[in-house]
Amino acid sequence: MWARSFNEQGMQVFQTFLDRYQEGVMRVEDAEDIARSTRYSEIVEPRIDIDIPRTCLKRELAALVSTSFVSAGYDELPTRATAENRGLWTWLAAASFHLIRSRAIRRGNPALRDYSYYILSDSGLRYYRHRVAGPTRIHWLFRDAPREARLFLNSEIDQVSEFEERLAVTMRYISNRELMKAADALYFDTKIFRPKRGAVSDANRRGVLRRFMTVIDQLDRTYDLHSMKSDQIINLLPPEFDGWKSNTIP
Repeated sequence: MWARSFNEQGMQVFQTFLDRYQEGVMRVEDAEDIARSTRYSEIVEPRIDIDIPRTCLKRELAALVSTSFVSAGYDELPTRATAENRGLWTWLAAASFHLIRSRAIRRGNPALRDYSYYILSDSGLRYYRHRVAGPTRIHWLFRDAPREARLFLNSEIDQVSEFEERLAVTMRYISNRELMKAADALYFDTKIFRPKRGAVSDANRRGVLRRFMTVIDQLDRTYDLHSMKSDQIINLLPPEFDGWKSNTIP
């Protein structure tokens, strides 16, 4: 189907759906009906041919959406702060709501938490929080080497991981590919193909993600980290990271 962008009425209808869905009044299928309705949205140009599957992983959804933009001839991801772009990403959330809805909802817990997971915020367009736009943006940045995005995209499709919350929030971190390789080497478990357990624990634990970011900020004042390779960055880290280095990528 052709990707669409919610108009103002569509944005309001989808938000009302979210309100009523968590009250148990509406069904998952109702989100798809809203996405299909021509009353609430318009086809975006250039046209994007995309079919959302019934089941998939976060990395698969991100790859699908990113690749669809490429196939449609987009040289850049539509991330400018326009009403059409907000409508597009929110429409994509509605079309894929059966995938990205909170597991808490599926278990009967009515709390959808933050609507910015589904409706793209107009406050600086916080893409990293949106459950379609965030992963797609990451895949787009790493589309020439998607393996390097696995620390972010090998997490639950209905969650925004702390790696996304902390490392993908600004281009300062995520645009430094060697820094991202260093983080991957420290915190990605190649045996289970997921982030290592405890990597996002309390900041007081030695060598966890929050400590990594604190140390990197300190090192950035002295070293040109953008000119360094990942192993050079890792070698700058203090002994508290040694336990995480022991299971680095070959």
